[in-house]
Amino acid sequence: MRKIYLSTMICLCALTAQAQSVAGYEYWFDNQFDSRITENTSSGDIVLETDVSTLAEGMHYFNFRAKDGNGLWSNPKSYWFFRQKTDWSGNTLRKYEYWLNDNYQEKISGTFGDTGEVSLELDVSALPVGFHYFNFRAQDNMNT
Repeated sequence: MRKIYLSTMICLCALTAQAQSVAGYEYWFDNQFDSRITENTSSGDIVLETDVSTLAEGMHYFNFRAKDGNGLWSNPKSYWFFRQKTDWSGNTLRKYEYWLNDNYQEKISGTFGDTGEVSLELDVSALPVGFHYFNFRAQDNMNT
């Protein structure tokens, strides 16, 4: 009798549960909730492209929440990102260095040519079989 009661309860719970569907969403940057963008969707698909060029250089957060078919909103989810400047005119790469794994003490340094390109040849034959990582960093004429 106990198994029948439990099975009946599971069936009733399954019948009363409603599947949620996305009916819309909205997003905003930083604490600018009054400037939020609200969109509706009938397919439940969300394709989001937004322009961040008007944001100042530095750290920002992107806030997002979705609306279900009953008009109820989810809790907002925030994602941090860094907005870099986009005007790099007059800036060129000057120096670079690279190393394998955690072996910074054996880094290899060089300078970029006039084209801003560099060609690297690495001999990895002495490395043991397995995963490794390649570290590379560059410096521009603004020392960034």
